[in-house]
Amino acid sequence: MTRPQEVAPGVWYVGLNVANVYLVGTPESWIIVDANVIGAGGAIRAAAESVFGAGAKPAALVLTHAHFDHFGAAKELLEYYGDVPVYAHKLDAPYLTGKDKTAPGDPTVGGFFAQAYR
Repeated sequence: MTRPQEVAPGVWYVGLNVANVYLVGTPESWIIVDANVIGAGGAIRAAAESVFGAGAKPAALVLTHAHFDHFGAAKELLEYYGDVPVYAHKLDAPYLTGKDKTAPGDPTVGGFFAQAYR
């Protein structure tokens, strides 16, 4: 695992293969922004411990949107950390809870995944 890189005061970029993960805060109170893909939970936890210390627990998990590469390890993280609130847009709830398939891509934006949805 690459050590998290502090990109602004109190904001660390965690370089994982598929999508970005950020750790935001201080050792007293911090959050995880996005959860990468299924199987990335251990790498995210290791990154968090390298920044905030062993046994550090996030105040929340924030999911920017319901694509597999942004919420994949959410279940792993919640199973490990326990009672941690998750914040996401209410329109993403069916996708995050498994009641519907993965949210469709936005064809108005660029990038590989947007092109793949076209």
